[in-house]
Amino acid sequence: MNIISKSAAMKTHQQHPDSRLARYCAGKYQWIGKNDHYIGKEVPDCRGVLAVYIERRQDRDGAYTCVMCVTLH
Repeated sequence: MNIISKSAAMKTHQQHPDSRLARYCAGKYQWIGKNDHYIGKEVPDCRGVLAVYIERRQDRDGAYTCVMCVTLH
């Protein structure tokens, strides 16, 4: 499964009314500066995961990347 854009993931979320948004993993990854750096990267397939996307977040240590998913569970 590849990381897709957030807008494409939200379309998938809208197409499946019983889906929900969740964190794909608990890690914090360095923010490179663009979403384009992450889109298309391969991630392991998990049962029930429809789409994987990234979000930019920030805490007191600075900006980081959070890997999110659209899931059926």
